[in-house]
Amino acid sequence: MTEQAITFITDDNVELEGRVAYNDKSKKSAIILHPAPGPMGGNMDNFVVDAFQQIMCNILGYTTLRFNMRGTGRSRGVSSTTLDRKLWGSTEGPDVGGAVNYLKSNYPEIKDYVLCAYSLGTGIGCRFLNEHNEIFSKAILVAPIPSPLLSSLEIPLLLVAAENDQLIPLDVLKKVNMSKSSSKLIIAENSDHFNINPLIIRDSVVKWLAGLADDNNNKKNNSGSNL
Repeated sequence: MTEQAITFITDDNVELEGRVAYNDKSKKSAIILHPAPGPMGGNMDNFVVDAFQQIMCNILGYTTLRFNMRGTGRSRGVSSTTLDRKLWGSTEGPDVGGAVNYLKSNYPEIKDYVLCAYSLGTGIGCRFLNEHNEIFSKAILVAPIPSPLLSSLEIPLLLVAAENDQLIPLDVLKKVNMSKSSSKLIIAENSDHFNINPLIIRDSVVKWLAGLADDNNNKKNNSGSNL
């Protein structure tokens, strides 16, 4: 499916640029969040964001929306990465909300929303998920930032961590994963925070989503057999 360039407005009136690929045969969608912009170089053309788009849209058939968050590319506003590092990711929640509203307004038939995010995008996504826990059914987080916001999530989570991550202690993510029954942790071997093999992401996502679908079908079948 071909991506179309779009713009949308956040709840706090910031115009953002993005790209959407719409599948009129699916009621599922994925919203994709990029890593830190500015000196870190993150934007909607990041290689992990590209991988997410290819996996969710071209392999699995989801409608996808990726976008540049405020202060990135041609998107208006100011990125939180211009603030103290402790505040990074604190102002972009309305950007995620704007993306959700864009899909709901233009494609009301979509019923399932999956959040896909990488690095700082995972922190932004976890903050949004905690404040709006009724929107996304599941989340796929690559190089996720460990925090109470991540630990408190109750939706199914796929965590893809780099074996040699320079920024995020793997042991901490292992503890987070062990504390959550709805979480699965994949460790990408021979990878670091900035170089994670897209093929590992692809295989992990496809297998995990297929497993969730099988579990849901089994639950439905068992429920029906008890009637």
